[in-house]
Amino acid sequence: MKFRPIDEMSLRHLFSTAYAQEVLQLSYIAPVLNPAGGIETSPDCMILDMRKHPFRALRCEFKFVPSSKNDFSHNGTFDIALTWSLPNALSKKQLLDELLEQNGCSELIVLDQMKAFQDLPVYTLDSLSRIGSV
Repeated sequence: MKFRPIDEMSLRHLFSTAYAQEVLQLSYIAPVLNPAGGIETSPDCMILDMRKHPFRALRCEFKFVPSSKNDFSHNGTFDIALTWSLPNALSKKQLLDELLEQNGCSELIVLDQMKAFQDLPVYTLDSLSRIGSV
């Protein structure tokens, strides 16, 4: 059973599930490496875009519910941003335009705007107890 994410870490875990991979046709590869082969802390990771051939590796940044482009200001350049939701005051188009200018980001995926993720149950003690004792 999968739940709606409650923070950025649970968003990353949801992204890494077979369910999300099937829906999005995107898959986690590994951390981003710098030219010397060291691990970069930002952006978050490399993902494999399997939506069309040839498949491509993309630099990806995750944010749970970003309030503005400023939440991404320290993340360097990346190709795709993945969020759970956006506040009502921020449109997807507005944020994408700003991320393109600021970070070179050409795609923004907002999971709670997709039917496949809207049906995930809310994570509560009650919903957790229904899957067995932990």
